[in-house]
Amino acid sequence: IGLAYSSLPALIVGAVPASETGAANGLNTLMRSIGTSVSSAVIGMVLANTADTVGGVAVPTMHGFRVSFLIATAAVAVGLLLALFLPGQRPSGKLQLRASSEEDASLERAEEVLRGFQGRVLSADGAPVPRARVTLLDRQGRRAGATYSAQDGGYVLAVPASGSYVLAVQAAGHGPHASAATHGGEGWAVEVDLSLPGEGALRGGAGI
Repeated sequence: IGLAYSSLPALIVGAVPASETGAANGLNTLMRSIGTSVSSAVIGMVLANTADTVGGVAVPTMHGFRVSFLIATAAVAVGLLLALFLPGQRPSGKLQLRASSEEDASLERAEEVLRGFQGRVLSADGAPVPRARVTLLDRQGRRAGATYSAQDGGYVLAVPASGSYVLAVQAAGHGPHASAATHGGEGWAVEVDLSLPGEGALRGGAGI
């Protein structure tokens, strides 16, 4: 019984969806409590009703013990019959957990878009610039975030708090660029497109 009770939670976790493990283990604990309470009462009643009085003391008889073991055997048979209908291990459990993790990551990315800056990094002629380093600086000049632009030049940067920031961008083959931007923290994305000058413009003395 001790071995069975210790293995039941692991079997239950493997047989039910991840979202139902708490309810399933709670039902397991409830049924165990009901079983121990009912069985003790039933066996006590059987032994008491089949007892013989010897010297003024009620003594359980062999007949009472036989009936008790027959009841226990019937309970085991019912348990084995129910076990045939129990669901097996769910091989898709890990896949479900992985999908849930991917959904959580997607939600986090969506929240970042809603509370930060987004836009595209473009060259002087309007072409997208992939793999450009975009750095978010706060009013004290400290880095508050950083990312790289995608193949289409798009970028997303979350903001730690509302306020004024500077978006600095660098990319190979282009001069650096910085742009001031303010986020009010109301929960929407602020569109900021960053246009990079060519290296020739930088060497010619153009500042940021």
